[in-house]
Amino acid sequence: MPQSRTRRPTSLVFEKRNYALLAIGVALIAIGFALMRLENEFLGTISLYVAPLMIIAGYAEVIYAILWRSDESKEQIRKAREAQVRAEREAEEKKTKTDAKVSV
Repeated sequence: MPQSRTRRPTSLVFEKRNYALLAIGVALIAIGFALMRLENEFLGTISLYVAPLMIIAGYAEVIYAILWRSDESKEQIRKAREAQVRAEREAEEKKTKTDAKVSV
């Protein structure tokens, strides 16, 4: 008998906060490159120290925005995993009971 798969409503991968953090990171990267270009000096402090740090901070922010997950979504994932484990245990118990009946 084929297993029936119920479709759960899909939700977006990112939440509003993820997009805000991502926008901040992209803005930091853009500002860093703009500062590097605007100073236009070979040994300038901004183009050598400040701008690269802003760019690195922007990339770090983008990575954080991608990896950040809210507590609610963590809880939903935990509940889904528990339900899956419970369903697998029930299926295994049914299989064990039917195997025991057949062998008797």
